[in-house]
Amino acid sequence: MRQFANGELKGSDSVLGRLLAHADDGSLTDDQLFLIAMLLLIAGNETTTNLLGGMSDTLARNRDQFEMICAKPDLIPMAVEEQPRILTPIQNLYRYTRADYRVGEVTIPAGSRVMLNFAAANRDPLVFENPDEYHADRNPRNHIAFGYGAHMCVGAPLARMEAQAVLRELVTQASGIAPAGETAWSTNTSLRGPTHLLIVLTRA
Repeated sequence: MRQFANGELKGSDSVLGRLLAHADDGSLTDDQLFLIAMLLLIAGNETTTNLLGGMSDTLARNRDQFEMICAKPDLIPMAVEEQPRILTPIQNLYRYTRADYRVGEVTIPAGSRVMLNFAAANRDPLVFENPDEYHADRNPRNHIAFGYGAHMCVGAPLARMEAQAVLRELVTQASGIAPAGETAWSTNTSLRGPTHLLIVLTRA
């Protein structure tokens, strides 16, 4: 961040270097540039850490699902996709309504601050059968852990690749996984992930 703030990355072919190009044309203020850079760094770090830690905990507590993945490695993409549905790394975010919006019998006025709870939506029983259960062979294509539309997470493809690489290595190197104690979880109301995780792996 120091290099970014000092302008040392200007002209580089990095994401932050390209972002700095907008400082010259005036399309973004210094504050906006800094906040975008912070968001990119945080989003690419803590959320992925939460995804991978959460996946380890989920598999340790659903050993039959881990064994299924070991037997059928082609399930890895779906198993990874199911993880942020069952344990959404970003639990919620705020949005502001641009117009009056009716939900059931309630009208939310324009300009209202609304909390979108992705974790709740990802366990909607009208969308997902047995929503509180992890199924490695489920195709949870309607989950919104990475957002949707214009607000889709720009790092989603990278997060998926990283998680698939980790899971592929895990099922290659280990034949079993089990919890070795209680998992401690973040108390952050928006970010969900383990802060202390003990597992035992059985070497393949």
